[in-house]
Amino acid sequence: MKFAEINAIYTKTVSEWLSKGYTINTATMSGSQGEITKIDLTDGKEIIRIMLGYFNEGFYAQGVEILVGRSHEEGVKPNSSNTWGTIWFRSLEVIRSERFYQVGESRNGEKVYGTQAEAEAALNIHMARRNARECNPSAALESPKAKEIARRYVARKTGRVRIQLDGIRINKDRGIYRISYRNDTYRLH
Repeated sequence: MKFAEINAIYTKTVSEWLSKGYTINTATMSGSQGEITKIDLTDGKEIIRIMLGYFNEGFYAQGVEILVGRSHEEGVKPNSSNTWGTIWFRSLEVIRSERFYQVGESRNGEKVYGTQAEAEAALNIHMARRNARECNPSAALESPKAKEIARRYVARKTGRVRIQLDGIRINKDRGIYRISYRNDTYRLH
């Protein structure tokens, strides 16, 4: 899901409340608490805030959230011209909340969002790929067949005829193979 789709969901949420007869309550919307956007609506008796903001539950569990909440702030009255009344979004009575977790980025750098399950799946794929790039010599890299291929490579690079197999070490680091022999390291392209 791209951000344009989140904008459409936010717009639909605001439209639903406007269709219930709520109007914009302008005096309570000044200032910012770090949200992306917000709108305050009133029916003359209560103030409803609909906001789009960021959430962060840890390094890999973050995204944006549409929150609909009812204000119970003292001194904040609907349709008042007093702009000093602040509605703190942390003290809202939450009516509805919808979270969109960041699951990645598109090729042009635009963030892509999805469900919590999709974010967890993307994290698992990311971690598996990262672990595959780690420098972990495996048994396959130490097999006699791999060492023989490495021996021929070192012999060709150095011009030496006799290369001892027990002196060869093969590592894979971030998808790049490296052959170490004595004090030299050769990177396979």
